[in-house]
Amino acid sequence: MNEMSYQQGKWKEALEKYYADDVVRKVSGLVPLVGKDMIREQIEDFIKGCTEFHSLEIKAVAVDEENNVSMVEMSQEYTHKFYGHIRQSLVFVQRWRDGQIYEESLYVMQERVNQ
Repeated sequence: MNEMSYQQGKWKEALEKYYADDVVRKVSGLVPLVGKDMIREQIEDFIKGCTEFHSLEIKAVAVDEENNVSMVEMSQEYTHKFYGHIRQSLVFVQRWRDGQIYEESLYVMQERVNQ
């Protein structure tokens, strides 16, 4: 996913196709989000607050088929109207059932970039 994906709404297609309706997203340090609608709302709020996307890169993907788990490491950098210029490293750990993610843990490390 990149800036164009956010702008073109492709993340919505991925959310609908790959996330179960009852998905639980656990983001480090925050209250878990339950359900696809809550995740959609979180992403929309994030995008609305961004004034500029600088970069987004998938660094690595790992799959454990035996346990139905995938992991995605990515980095992104953006400017947000409330938080300023942010650089993040993220790891998504996704648990799958019937071809959809039913649980996702998101680990975030971030730093504010001096402007």
